[in-house]
Amino acid sequence: MKYLYGASVQGIQDFIMKTNELKPIIGASELVDRICTSMFDEFTSRCKDRVENIVRAAGNIRVIFHSKDDCAEAYRNFPRKVMLAAPGITISQAVVCLEDDCEYAAAADELEVRLKVERNRPVRPLYPGLLGMMRAQKTGEPAVAYEHDEYIDLATRRKNDALRIGRQQDYSALVEKAFGRQVEKLLVDNDELAGERGWLAVVHADGNGFGRIVQKLGGDKVLFPKLSVGIDECTRDAFRDAVANMFSEQDIIPIRPLVLSGDDVTFICRGDIALEFTDRFLECFETMTKERMSEFAKESEQYADLLSSGLTACAGIAFMKPSYPFFYAYDLAESLCHAAKVDTKAKSSGQVPNSCLMFYKIQDSVIYDWKNMAERELGYKGGTFLFGPYYTEKVFDDRWTVADLLNVSMSLKSNNNIKTAVRKWISLMYSDTGKAEQYAERVRLVNGARASELFAKVTVHEGERCPAYDVLTCVTLSK
Repeated sequence: MKYLYGASVQGIQDFIMKTNELKPIIGASELVDRICTSMFDEFTSRCKDRVENIVRAAGNIRVIFHSKDDCAEAYRNFPRKVMLAAPGITISQAVVCLEDDCEYAAAADELEVRLKVERNRPVRPLYPGLLGMMRAQKTGEPAVAYEHDEYIDLATRRKNDALRIGRQQDYSALVEKAFGRQVEKLLVDNDELAGERGWLAVVHADGNGFGRIVQKLGGDKVLFPKLSVGIDECTRDAFRDAVANMFSEQDIIPIRPLVLSGDDVTFICRGDIALEFTDRFLECFETMTKERMSEFAKESEQYADLLSSGLTACAGIAFMKPSYPFFYAYDLAESLCHAAKVDTKAKSSGQVPNSCLMFYKIQDSVIYDWKNMAERELGYKGGTFLFGPYYTEKVFDDRWTVADLLNVSMSLKSNNNIKTAVRKWISLMYSDTGKAEQYAERVRLVNGARASELFAKVTVHEGERCPAYDVLTCVTLSK
């Protein structure tokens, strides 16, 4: 008798983004990166010859234990180990008995059903705290220590300890994975990372259609582990290539990865590099997954059509000031990523979706539903300044590429007269579109042909959509 053990990590993003300081955020990402690797190693290292690792990445663990005692040990102690190391993270787990390897597909489906049930069960916190206890001012959780003139809770202490251990002993496993080397100068302060322009970017990227592939291949015990490892390596290598294309080994890299696992990527970076870096990452990810998955397609004719085209990805970028809550910025980045996915799926008409991204610069104190935000803040009479998403390559006539956007932005930045005219035109579009059109005509008459052409390109209406707001955003973010 064998035992298929499954565990899913819950509350990752809430745990990482709970504070607004970059140091504990980075420490939290280090802890999360260890959950499926070093933290679970304790339950597999002693029985290497009696365990089969199926998946151990992206917050998911699927392992076959040959011994009931080994499985029981992991089931009994792994959640407690994680919750003590990373208070705020919870583990859902389930076990399905395997009498024959031929039953794996059915057992995998049954395991997913049981895990869904377990995810809905409330988990009692290990440290609920008493009514009269001192609380950490920044999180509201029970305080356990007093550091740097403030009370901190246990989760924050664990995050800070993880960062200190990472810098002094094994340095940073996540940084090593993301950059392919250790980085001597690590930026762990919000203002340092934002740079002279004073803007940060929270970026969330996610693969297109990977969930559908997992559903179909999840029951294949041989191919699915290879695919999971392959996608994780593609994501890692794509991130490294994007870094190598933009920075040398002597540069201070203004990027801090938070999640880099499976087809899921979240990172914080300096605002002026976010668009170019994300565009390069999406291109590299698409190229690498196509090469790697075509190799898997040759191994299995059954899934050849599903795998041969590779994967694309979409991303959302939320630009914020260093003092703005990271949690709300991440939530917006995730919503923008979803909006980009919706657009590319609608435009692809059943074909493989194309890689694209959407972005927004937060200038309000409150973040709410993205659709309502877009209508209220970007809509004008008869149209909208919501021009994205922007694609990595030119595939649709009515969609710009990221390169198109950056090129137009650079041209506008070097022409102060037209830049000022665009700002005034945008203000007039919100109040009176008729006056805006009169002003646009005056701009075209007063300025030369080249400047007028630039103004027309920035203020063009393509299907009641205008790029002016996004172009001006890129200008204000750039160095």
